[in-house]
Amino acid sequence: MSDAPDRLASALADRYRIERQLGEGGMATVYLAEDLKHHRQVAIKVLKPELAAVLGADRFVQEITTTASLQHPNILPLFDSGTADGFLYYVMPCVEGESLRDRLDREKQLPVDEAVKIVSEIADALDYAHEHGVVHRDIKPENILLHAGRPMVADFGIALAVSAAAGGRMTETGLSLGTPHYMSPEQATAEPDITGRSDIYSLASVLYEMLTGDPPHTGASAQQIIMKIVTEEPAPVTKLRRSVPPNVAAAVGKGLEKVPADRFGSAKAFADALADPGFRLSGAATNGPRASSRKSWAVAAVASIVAALSLVVAGWALMRRTAGDRDLGTPPSSPVHVNEVRAFSVSPDGSFLVYIAQKGATTELRYRSLETGEGHAIPGSEGAYTTPLISPDGKRLAVGMSVGNGYQMKVMDIDGRSSSAVASITLSFGGAWAEDGRIFFGDDNGRALRWIDPLGGGAREVTVGGYCLDPVLVRKDQVLCGGRSEKFASSRDLSNPDRIRYWHHEVGAEGGEPALLRGADFRVVDGRYLVYMGIDGSIMATRIESLDSLTVGRSVSLVPGVRSEDYTGTGQFDLTRDGTLVYLPGTNAAVGRLVRIAADGRIEPLPLEEAAHLRFRESPDGRRLATVVEGIQQQELRVYDLQAGTHQTVAEGAFIDVPVFGPRGDRIAYAVSEEPGRESLVSRLLDSSKPPRVLATIAPSVTLRPSMYLSADSLLVGVPGGQSALIVDSEGRVDSLGLSTGQFLSIAPDHHWIAYQGSSAGDLTLQPWPALDHRYAVAARGNEPQWLSATELVYTEQTDEGDWEFYEVRIHPGADPPVGAPELLAVAPQFSQTPGWSWAVGHDGGLIYLQSPAEREEHYFRVVPGWVKRMERAVDEANR
Repeated sequence: MSDAPDRLASALADRYRIERQLGEGGMATVYLAEDLKHHRQVAIKVLKPELAAVLGADRFVQEITTTASLQHPNILPLFDSGTADGFLYYVMPCVEGESLRDRLDREKQLPVDEAVKIVSEIADALDYAHEHGVVHRDIKPENILLHAGRPMVADFGIALAVSAAAGGRMTETGLSLGTPHYMSPEQATAEPDITGRSDIYSLASVLYEMLTGDPPHTGASAQQIIMKIVTEEPAPVTKLRRSVPPNVAAAVGKGLEKVPADRFGSAKAFADALADPGFRLSGAATNGPRASSRKSWAVAAVASIVAALSLVVAGWALMRRTAGDRDLGTPPSSPVHVNEVRAFSVSPDGSFLVYIAQKGATTELRYRSLETGEGHAIPGSEGAYTTPLISPDGKRLAVGMSVGNGYQMKVMDIDGRSSSAVASITLSFGGAWAEDGRIFFGDDNGRALRWIDPLGGGAREVTVGGYCLDPVLVRKDQVLCGGRSEKFASSRDLSNPDRIRYWHHEVGAEGGEPALLRGADFRVVDGRYLVYMGIDGSIMATRIESLDSLTVGRSVSLVPGVRSEDYTGTGQFDLTRDGTLVYLPGTNAAVGRLVRIAADGRIEPLPLEEAAHLRFRESPDGRRLATVVEGIQQQELRVYDLQAGTHQTVAEGAFIDVPVFGPRGDRIAYAVSEEPGRESLVSRLLDSSKPPRVLATIAPSVTLRPSMYLSADSLLVGVPGGQSALIVDSEGRVDSLGLSTGQFLSIAPDHHWIAYQGSSAGDLTLQPWPALDHRYAVAARGNEPQWLSATELVYTEQTDEGDWEFYEVRIHPGADPPVGAPELLAVAPQFSQTPGWSWAVGHDGGLIYLQSPAEREEHYFRVVPGWVKRMERAVDEANR
């Protein structure tokens, strides 16, 4: 665990005595403290390290000072702010009571009169602040405190201070300055000038939820919510709650207008309308020119919807939709099929693209002209499943295809008239067709880097440390990789491909250790820039400072709302030689909600926020859930209290493998790499101040995957990739099982059977424990076996249509073979396959998995001519 609280306490010891942590939000961690000078309790908000790292301390303090002068009975005052030992903090009163969010979570809806009273008082506070030139920018139930019957707005001006102090570099943090459900359309589309009318929209959204029980727009992801904010009208509040008076409904409707000019001119006018029984929206206002302007505004704005994690975007003004941008539809009968790989490639000259289309229960490749829109199926391409790679001359393409019971990499003419198999493949993803004619791709789930010379040079292959899913040739003998569990850029020299080198940002003026370049699907542009898919689902770019030291400059988030895939992190975009960008708008499929399939088949969400949950386990008593979450800077291991709805972050690192609870639920074990290339197996007592204990440290290219505790002090550990499975005890002693695989190792609760998956998908095997003297096949296509009981083994299987299902087999001791016939246990809608364990058995036998908002079909491409030139200007500006 980080020593941040101790450092903070020490740094502020002369002014404040830190007592305990109160909570944690998107931008800051809150501590209860005693103000030693004034002998009062205060709340100290400390900005997240990743945010503080890019802020200038002096500028932050200067900007936040402008909000300190606000004095209003409904505004929580600012007592103090400053910097100490690298921490940026501000101090507010610690008020008794609860937040509006707490009240809404408990009661869902509020009495109409009380809701109107609360909003009217907040509107008065907003009107006062707006007259003093301060816009809140983050009005939401969490920032409204209910104290002694009076609502008080917290964090006033903090979002503005952070944004201004960051100087356009907010996207380096991956943090949000706004909450998707309550964002105004102009915030959602990154308008440069945010006025008080944005706060009015947010306040109307809060009132809408207080009256109906839900915000005006909801969705499975931040991107979906923002898309609705910009393009859809919310349902009238009276449709959801008939008791709402007409004037209140009309005031809410006017406050939620898409166009800022169509809203109330002031927060006071909003409050006056709520108090005026005769207030109505006129017919002209609803059916005349304003309705037309709403529609026109939405059509124009949808092109620049921003993802919720990149609201303040350096260079975004340069990347706005221009007159030359256009959308290219696809036939409804042949939508784009997206599933872990980039589904299309654009010809180098930008005249056409080839994409994987859904064709009934299978797939095929389709040609689509970017000049005329004409499209057709490519003959002989049925069963295509890897990224179609177009040759540098635009005449051929390479694609992995399903052939019989296996898979082949084929090279064919663009018109499909001739094709030939150039290699047998297993589980392949994307790659690139280099200018020198070689085709590079990752195979065997990224563990093999392969390259082919289709003109007769044959195929070459090496097994690589780490993973290489979407390799691109940087220079003659240097390949750049990224994706899957390792969402950061790495390079291999073809003369020594087992040696992994990692890309880093240069040390900036703020100092500190160089940060890994995180993301996936990296592309080199003009030999000087890297364009890639960011962790938050936006296209990002940076400048290459040195190909020898693998250093880059400051990254810039440029195009949010791009479809990115779960598991791999691959982005659905491509670039042409002339600088055109083509991409699929959509969601970040890695972000989803954890759900539980109960014994009766009901699917219920767990009380956790949506996030990129990677690997997760529930404690034996069901009180806690541990999950590894993909953060912007690194992965985080969070332990949630499912009853209290709180969590603590117990570890951070470049990679953290599946966490497992001890038999009593008071201990957790996990494998963590603080930096790539060195992994430690760690055991930690929860609810204890004792530091974590390192049980084993493993050399590079070996992965530890904790499976389960055999006893209170004995841990079963899988070592994927054909290595022997291990038993590690509490003293760090390691014994080998003599088992040739450790891929998704799972032992029965009575320790009589052990099941595991082969090195590739499927090949599920059962062996008796501890004899290991027989081997029984369980399922040819099964994945990730886990035990419901001593005789019930469950696994996942993907159908030919791409859906996921849970199957159960019963084990019959004494029978030969002991494995019963598989039975369908449950269907898993929107199952998200994550790197590592993708599901878990709950304490009550429920099946827990990540439900993704991922669409498996998309219907149009966006084409942006001249994008590369604008990208280069934005990156150069950010790196001055």
